[in-house]
Amino acid sequence: MKTIILNGKKVSCTVKRSAKSSAIWLKMEDENGLVVILPKGRKSTIIPRILKQNKDWVLKMIKLREEKLKSALPSLENSKVIVYRGRKVNIKVKNVACPKPKVRLINNSIKVVMPKNSEENLSDIVTNWLKERALLFFSRRVEYFAGKLNVKFGTISIKDQKTRWGSLSSKGNLSFNWRLLFAPPEVLDYVVAHEVCHFKHYDHSDRFWRLLKKIIPNYEKYREWLQENGVLLKM
Repeated sequence: MKTIILNGKKVSCTVKRSAKSSAIWLKMEDENGLVVILPKGRKSTIIPRILKQNKDWVLKMIKLREEKLKSALPSLENSKVIVYRGRKVNIKVKNVACPKPKVRLINNSIKVVMPKNSEENLSDIVTNWLKERALLFFSRRVEYFAGKLNVKFGTISIKDQKTRWGSLSSKGNLSFNWRLLFAPPEVLDYVVAHEVCHFKHYDHSDRFWRLLKKIIPNYEKYREWLQENGVLLKM
């Protein structure tokens, strides 16, 4: 972690190295904030100069990220409200005599039945339920888009990645970030279609983007939504 002062503001950045990159890149990540990507072998002493040369962009992106974080919903324990599939839903909790917690989606509410005197954390219970739902939705949409492209896939898994929404392994296994369940369904579809298209083109070439556009004609809209709102996809 590097820290410098820009226009009187303390700015911290995470440094990553890339063997594939020949240039220095700056990007704003949802979880890590400002990230500087250096080519392998390039000294990190150049970072202060790079940040100062791009201070207007850096300060603008930091401000945008801070504004988004302020607009995020409070924690589940404090608000009993989350965003599910792009819409706000209430969490309703009921304590009864039962062996284990049960979670159900009814209309615009997620109803949680918890054992009396349970020591289980509400957030953990809801998170586990959301991960189960995420696996169900991702499995259905992978089958749909794989059918469109006539490709076969391996396993589908749900992960809690910090900087990736989805990935395809060399063995044909797919993994997705369960937090996409907070996003509108169209955004989840974009990520699934993106990864399924990699079965045909394991890169981000022009051919890849043309194929993606065939099955998600306005994918740019959803990619932009994710770039702007990804930091809010949390509970």
